[in-house]
Amino acid sequence: MRFPSTSSPSIWWTSSNLGAGVALATAPATRNIIMSTALDKAGVASAANDATRELGGAIDVAAGGSLVGTIYSAPIKLTSLALPQAANDAASESIGGAFGAAGRIGGETGPQIVCAAHEAFVTAFA
Repeated sequence: MRFPSTSSPSIWWTSSNLGAGVALATAPATRNIIMSTALDKAGVASAANDATRELGGAIDVAAGGSLVGTIYSAPIKLTSLALPQAANDAASESIGGAFGAAGRIGGETGPQIVCAAHEAFVTAFA
């Protein structure tokens, strides 16, 4: 099987830079929010800051998941495998569906479905 690959150092470097950027921005932003309120309202400001951060994270995960799910279904290439329509639909819908279809079909075709799903999944995140 051939899987698309991104080098581990590249993933580590990108994740480290993202984490450092978020860490460097979050602490000063939180400090400014707390310091800009009266001392007796600092608890309310902290709670509002936490709530907005959690809401933003939830929206980010939902939007990112929807985007990746949409992008995943476009590049998966299964036409050359002559799959039954139900298996093709399941594999095109999600990577979990592709793994399930690969397990049900088995043989030489199963690993080809898994490979195509991996390629589409990585492409969706690229």
